[in-house]
Amino acid sequence: IEVIVHGTTVATNAILTGRIARTGLITTYGFRDALEMRRGIRERLYDNKYTPPPPLVPRYLRLGVRERVDAAGSVVEPLDEDHLREAVAELRDEDVESVAVCFLHAYRNPAHEAQAAEVIAAEWPEAHVSLSHAVLSERRFYERISTTAINAAVGPILATYLRHLLAELGGRGFDGALRVMKSNGGLMSPEVAAAREAAHTLLSGPAGAVAGGTAFSRMQGNSNLIVMDMGGTSCDVCLIEEGTSLVTREGSVARYRLMLPMLDIHTVGAGGGSIARVDEAGLLEVGPASAGSHPGPACYRRGGEFATVTDADVVLGYISPDYFLGGRMALDGELARQAVRAQVAEALGTSDLEAAAGVYDVINAKMAAAIREVSVQRGYDPRRFTLLVAGGAGAVHVCPIARDIGIRRVMVPRDASVFSAFGMLTTDYRHDFVRTYEATLAVADPDTIRAAFDEMCAEGEELLGAEGVASAEMSHVLKMDLRYHGQIHEVEMPVEPAAFDEPGMPSIHQKFHERHEEIYSYATEADPVEVVNLRVTSIGHAWTTEPRTEPLGDADASEAFKGNRSTYFRDSGVVEVPVYDGTAVLPGMRIDGPCIVELPDTNVVVDTYFDLSCDSYGHFLLEARD
Repeated sequence: IEVIVHGTTVATNAILTGRIARTGLITTYGFRDALEMRRGIRERLYDNKYTPPPPLVPRYLRLGVRERVDAAGSVVEPLDEDHLREAVAELRDEDVESVAVCFLHAYRNPAHEAQAAEVIAAEWPEAHVSLSHAVLSERRFYERISTTAINAAVGPILATYLRHLLAELGGRGFDGALRVMKSNGGLMSPEVAAAREAAHTLLSGPAGAVAGGTAFSRMQGNSNLIVMDMGGTSCDVCLIEEGTSLVTREGSVARYRLMLPMLDIHTVGAGGGSIARVDEAGLLEVGPASAGSHPGPACYRRGGEFATVTDADVVLGYISPDYFLGGRMALDGELARQAVRAQVAEALGTSDLEAAAGVYDVINAKMAAAIREVSVQRGYDPRRFTLLVAGGAGAVHVCPIARDIGIRRVMVPRDASVFSAFGMLTTDYRHDFVRTYEATLAVADPDTIRAAFDEMCAEGEELLGAEGVASAEMSHVLKMDLRYHGQIHEVEMPVEPAAFDEPGMPSIHQKFHERHEEIYSYATEADPVEVVNLRVTSIGHAWTTEPRTEPLGDADASEAFKGNRSTYFRDSGVVEVPVYDGTAVLPGMRIDGPCIVELPDTNVVVDTYFDLSCDSYGHFLLEARD
């Protein structure tokens, strides 16, 4: 084994459970409460009892020191090193493990933060230090101080975990490279993750499926995909346009503000273990509570008593109790039926089948709404996209979801249940950098812009070089954050260096107007356009993973036929549906719906509106009938 790529939830779990490192904060004198004051806006506007979560750094560990840099980056008051040493000594006496340093306007001039780092290293060399200009070098003080605090809070936890993991792997004879998945869909070395980018792993877990979707878009020659990854507890949805996954920079984890590049993934509590119940008003609800894998759905025979989505799928005939996990785990169909009857059917006054179909419909509606969230709500027409289904449970539910939102083409990877792992093996090293530069685009200084981009590219190349990436395998994507004068939020847009040579940069103006109209349905071309931030994504090509292809054979799939099974569909009731062995469905074979294709780790349920075929990679393509 040469490389192990690791997606981890260590940092996420630390924040969610509150089991973080004991963290201190050093900031500009008079601004220590910015972390607790947040934006001063209630998350729920009309709920005055909805209090924010406790700050990651308690007030007595948030210390201000005398220094001041103005918004232009000029030093107003030098850093008082004696005052800083007092703060460092106080935090050390409080057994603090990690220190976040965030000074006002450090994104403009990081000299005081760099000076503070030197003092802390001299006085307290064992402390883990996070500097805001290294974590997030852009304006918006609350977002910067919150992100830096998160990085400091999880840094020692992740560093310890990775150190133990490397030791364990070494003890078992592994002498290759370990790489860590980032929230932006890229890779980094464990040294970079532990030293400076711990917060970049907070959404590491679901990023693999998105990376796999990007690779699929190249393999299939289809650059527009919507990825739906349905597991046991949740469903993650994201959109890939022109072969590139969408990235957001405004998110939160456990309601703590995080402003780092992360894949724009929308998650809903919809999985195979989602629990179904009838509420006090007599309405059927499914999720977000989950039975998990222990005890799991009632049909698992592990003592689970709740009716779940998996139980409903068994009752409807979509999952065979005798072929779950390829027959390695037998399910109890009668326990599934009893759970659905006791907790759903009797409360609604319907039959077991109707109740199970209701559970199926509700969970499908939740996932369809999630797809609309990442497409329609962002200005994209989902009908232009192919729906890529990952996760063990997704292919059981995909046909009605696709019909609901008007998608006519669905892809199901043969190894859908481990699609995230596949994605991790197809991604590259990726590091993001940002510099705040504020000017009207028409009068912006091209030389200053080029210098900032060159500086960030050089920083990226240095980081990639330390991770073992050759210069020939490095590339950079240049972007600008633009907005109309007076707006609060920006639109991120890729730019070409040649555009800086144009007087007034008219091509960037035009692309911004077009993108703004695409997102917000209007453009005001008479208004001046402002530059807010300059960004660089440095990419290091890690390796090439080329899945094998097979020539397309005969369309006849009769050799894969296993028999018929009674299955319930909403529009046709109980029908006898042909079941096929998915391991025997070969490239070129075609099967008309309705049918069920069974694999050891997933089932593809094709309703009467779709037909199935197997492509040269061995993956399944579902296409809507005319």
